[in-house]
Amino acid sequence: MIFSYNWLQSFFSKKLPKPEEIAEVLTIYSFEAKVLKETRFLSGTKDVVLDIDILPNRAHDCYSHLGIAREISALLSLNLNSPIGGLNSPKRPKTKNFKLKDRLEIDVKEPDLCRRYIAGAMTNVKVGPSPGWLEERLIAIGQKSVNNIVDAANYAMLETGQPLHVFDLDKLSDSVSGKKKIIVRFARKGEKIETLDDKTYELNDQMM
Repeated sequence: MIFSYNWLQSFFSKKLPKPEEIAEVLTIYSFEAKVLKETRFLSGTKDVVLDIDILPNRAHDCYSHLGIAREISALLSLNLNSPIGGLNSPKRPKTKNFKLKDRLEIDVKEPDLCRRYIAGAMTNVKVGPSPGWLEERLIAIGQKSVNNIVDAANYAMLETGQPLHVFDLDKLSDSVSGKKKIIVRFARKGEKIETLDDKTYELNDQMM
């Protein structure tokens, strides 16, 4: 998996060792790692990309920038600044007259394989370009910046390891109940989807 050195640095107040030293420490104690390239941006900043071979038994805790930052913290005895909100994090404002359960239905067809599916909603969202720092972190690891909504979901996924997807509630199909509906199921053989990069992919019946 590809990791941004600047992104990893954001979890620490103390300056990290050079990328080559980080790769060496990880290779000795955790995973094979190497420095891939240096990326320079129009803003004048630069970033270094690391390729870290995460072992299957560590995917659950290290398949993210936060996970690798934790590993570095343990190996180098550095204090970690976690981005996850704690007791002192600001409370989210309540949205008046909006109850998602009254507007959206989740139908999990494969409960043994999808144990939990959570949906949340944001209103009064304005779609636009992402801030420069966010674009740079995504571009450094080979991700294409789409817009602030898609980028925010991808950023959270790559930072925490939690898969996310953003839907436009107004564009979801209505179910028989009159609510919008998200269905979690296996694809049908030959079924096709069009992704955000305007590419079409054919699925098989083993894909969730």
